[in-house]
Amino acid sequence: MSRRAAGDAVQPRTLIRPKSVTRDTLQKLVAEILAAWRRAERLASTLPAESQEHEAAQRACNRLRDAYQELTHSGVAEALTAAEAKMLLRDAASDVDP
Repeated sequence: MSRRAAGDAVQPRTLIRPKSVTRDTLQKLVAEILAAWRRAERLASTLPAESQEHEAAQRACNRLRDAYQELTHSGVAEALTAAEAKMLLRDAASDVDP
């Protein structure tokens, strides 16, 4: 086991995707995150503003929005329109194992 000496710089990691992860798979993930983000927004809007449930739904909105933006702004995946997300989500159901 090697240890770094004090002052040694940490090298940034390069994103390496396994061959099994395709662009379509990443786009499906983006569609699922977008759908969950929108569901969390709708749920938050139906809950009493100061309730614990509303706060939890709002935190979920923020985390899902951040995940969506991290994937799309980093160039790992492309932003989706609502229509594109719906099409990918129809296909994503086949990814669920029984």
